[in-house]
Amino acid sequence: MAVVLARWGLWEPPAEAVMVSAPLSGQLLRPFHPAEHPGVDIAGNAGEPVTCLFAGQVIEIGERLEEGTLVKVESPGGLVVLYCGLESTVVALGDEVAAGELLGYLAAREPAHLHLEVWRGLTPLDPLPLLPR
Repeated sequence: MAVVLARWGLWEPPAEAVMVSAPLSGQLLRPFHPAEHPGVDIAGNAGEPVTCLFAGQVIEIGERLEEGTLVKVESPGGLVVLYCGLESTVVALGDEVAAGELLGYLAAREPAHLHLEVWRGLTPLDPLPLLPR
């Protein structure tokens, strides 16, 4: 998928943005739909570690009502990845993070899951093809 995105001019893959592991291993609970659900929900267990998909810089840490803590990471290639549903984080605003680096831990909610979004500017991208297999 990264090759397709590059061909369409939607993504310039930087050398630093190496994918090493999925942020969370689990069953897909809700798929991507650009108009209704601009990300995917991945099942997990409360307290499970959530790791960074791409290297980049932490550009936001905040809260979403009923979804828990969120972390946004911007890659050098311009992709912004949002990780939502965290109980706690181990990163700070402005931190440089590596692909596979721990961002935080999944919150205890029913069902426990990570909401993952990938954006290129104002365009949401389906995260599933970007996840390593």
